[in-house]
Amino acid sequence: MNLRKKLNVLALLLVAILTIFSCSKSDGTVLLWTDRPEFAEYAELFNSTSSDLKVVIRYRENIAQSLPPTHDEQKPDIIVGEGFTEAQVEKYFLPLDYLFSDLHINRQQFYPQLLDSGFLSGKQYLLPISFNLPLVIFSETNDNLIPDPYVINTDQIRDISAEFNKQNKSGAYTSMGFAPGWDSEFLYVVAKLYKTNFTMEADNFKWDDENLKKSIQYLKSWTEEKNTSTTAEQDYKYKYLYTTETKWITEGHCTFAYNTSASLFKMDDDSLSGLDFRWLTADGIIPIEDTILYIGMYKDSKKLKDAQQFIIWFMQEQNQKAMLEWSRKMNLTIKDFGIAGGFSSVRNVNELYFPIYYPLLLGNLPPKDSLYANSHILPERWSSLKEKVIIPYLTDIVNTTKTSGQSSSLETLYAIWKRQYY
Repeated sequence: MNLRKKLNVLALLLVAILTIFSCSKSDGTVLLWTDRPEFAEYAELFNSTSSDLKVVIRYRENIAQSLPPTHDEQKPDIIVGEGFTEAQVEKYFLPLDYLFSDLHINRQQFYPQLLDSGFLSGKQYLLPISFNLPLVIFSETNDNLIPDPYVINTDQIRDISAEFNKQNKSGAYTSMGFAPGWDSEFLYVVAKLYKTNFTMEADNFKWDDENLKKSIQYLKSWTEEKNTSTTAEQDYKYKYLYTTETKWITEGHCTFAYNTSASLFKMDDDSLSGLDFRWLTADGIIPIEDTILYIGMYKDSKKLKDAQQFIIWFMQEQNQKAMLEWSRKMNLTIKDFGIAGGFSSVRNVNELYFPIYYPLLLGNLPPKDSLYANSHILPERWSSLKEKVIIPYLTDIVNTTKTSGQSSSLETLYAIWKRQYY
């Protein structure tokens, strides 16, 4: 376990101990399972404002694999996490539709794309908490090259960056604006922008094969037409791009670098100095990162009314504003972005309060109608499938030095992964 994770676990355990002690004279407690350390802070904030109910945090390394609870452990009342299978959601979570019908929570306060992802079999089982988005960073001196103040599409990245390409007499690049293969996550995001719709339904891995082929052809053509070859792109990366992505930009080694909101907005002011960014888009959509965080009530909880009280509290704008302020006052060495590591699922929180704490967002919040989410909850094993199947496939198939037939098919890689996983 790395240092960051150890600190997170210790923080959660400490809050759990302190909370249990403080609850000895209270009317009741609710137990919240999570692997997100930020909820130690949120529970402390809630407990400081509640006289009749206290939240106890219990850390679980992997929430999805922790369900159901064993016979000898206390059942949770609230669960916060990601990576649940649809079967788990329907079996272990209580539908929350009544929170909308009883006007405890306003459905309109959420981004509908996020809310839909927690909607199964005609019922709202999970409420989204936070999410992140892909973006590209660049030097603020190049602002004039990008016409839209909010977004940049892949065609613009391709064409603008190509203007910065320079080669010496031997053909080696001495300057290169951007290459798709510098970051394998960028390849994945482009596939998502083409609505390849990678997803898992039950135990079936599915995708839109026609759109996948279009994204592959687009990426290969980009490399061949603008950067000569994959070899040339990688040679440049190994020679010049030996530090962090922000350094690539500030030291003038490239024009654009891929990043995400979760990574960019937890950087300190010095690291962000001289940088600007745009949300990554194509055909008017910005793909939401796979890691959407959810909250739900455990079906077998005996304290559903109390659990409901905390969820309602958590989803109120003024309380999320207090969470942002609380996190800033704590002045932690290890900081995360926003609400539980991302943008809030509550639109007004992002629009009204995030620019106060993250000045780079002032005038550059993501257009709400452009957000695009996977229609299915992605299970815990998805991260493994993405890492061991999708990313290796995309990296290999867009390599311009390989001929047709040299790359393993997506079906073959999936079959190998499935044998290993199961």
